[in-house]
Amino acid sequence: ELSANLSATPVITTGTDVEGIPAIDLLAQAAGLRILNPEAVRTVNAALLRGEKPLIFDPSDLLSLASQGADVFFERTADRDKATVVVDDSAPGKERPGILHLARKDLWLGLGCRRGIKTAELQTFIRRELAEAGFALRDLAGLASIDLKEDEAGLLELADELCLPLRFFGAVELEAVPVPTPSAQVKRVTGTSSVCEAAALLAAGEAKKARPALLLSKRKAPGLTLALARSGHA
Repeated sequence: ELSANLSATPVITTGTDVEGIPAIDLLAQAAGLRILNPEAVRTVNAALLRGEKPLIFDPSDLLSLASQGADVFFERTADRDKATVVVDDSAPGKERPGILHLARKDLWLGLGCRRGIKTAELQTFIRRELAEAGFALRDLAGLASIDLKEDEAGLLELADELCLPLRFFGAVELEAVPVPTPSAQVKRVTGTSSVCEAAALLAAGEAKKARPALLLSKRKAPGLTLALARSGHA
């Protein structure tokens, strides 16, 4: 459609697209998985282009190869140490070079912010704090905050820019969540002792399959707080 509107000639240059082979990064995206070491994507896609069947360790079938019509391009293995693609929640270790690690995209970022916060300031704060903790924006499943911020333009614009869902919770809901760093000052202002930690835990626990885990307790900057939680899985 774009080329027709521009009177241009579309040219496909990605090898997997040209050959009609599903690229592993697009399969991961469609399955809602995050890529822990993007540098290994090229190794797997190159193997697919050579006609090889990369060994995949995916005991919970999180990549959903069959439903994506891609199961014929991979060979499953129950031996994690032999796999070229590993799908689980462990961080990449000292495996052979080129081993691709995929994991659930289940990290929820709880946010507290002052009125009138700018999107750029939120972005800078979040990127810095996530990077220091070994995470990145691409790892996030969504954002969460208190319902007092439902009209906060900077927060709404941030979610739109990142293409992430934004969940809001009331003070009563947030106050019922046990957190490691409650604040009496926050409670006086908002009606709850915690915004970022409680919001992250509530958003991550919405599936109610298992108890969510707080990966990052409250981190602060002037007028800003964040916390990170991972969804629980049965």
